[in-house]
Amino acid sequence: MKLKLFHFYARRLAAWGLIFLAMVSIVNEARISKDFWKSFLASGCVDSVSLWENRLAGLKSQIPQAVTRVGYISSDPEHIEFYLTQYTLIPIILERGTNPDWIIANYPAKTIHIVLRKQLDLEQYAVDNFGYGLYLVHKR
Repeated sequence: MKLKLFHFYARRLAAWGLIFLAMVSIVNEARISKDFWKSFLASGCVDSVSLWENRLAGLKSQIPQAVTRVGYISSDPEHIEFYLTQYTLIPIILERGTNPDWIIANYPAKTIHIVLRKQLDLEQYAVDNFGYGLYLVHKR
């Protein structure tokens, strides 16, 4: 009889312990979520993808609708901005290099003309500056 009573209380204690741990976990996750949303709202609800889309809006509007492929050259070794640009330009296909007639150059720390002289014949191209180190290079 004592053994059955012990098992009964042990099971009850284990159940309450699990309920307590679950509640602690829920409260902790709620606190983390609250802190995340506070920082998100304080930043003006703008994520890095939206910022990049806004930055490229003027450049994207200058690419003719008939263009289906755009080249991309950059000084970004991690290619993060390549992927952001690729996403922003959908449905245009973005490819690395200077093969297409239209090219986006992203060189914030260098003079673009020095970079382009190494890769292109600048006499045949027009270079439009869109700020933030972004240039739209296209054949004349």
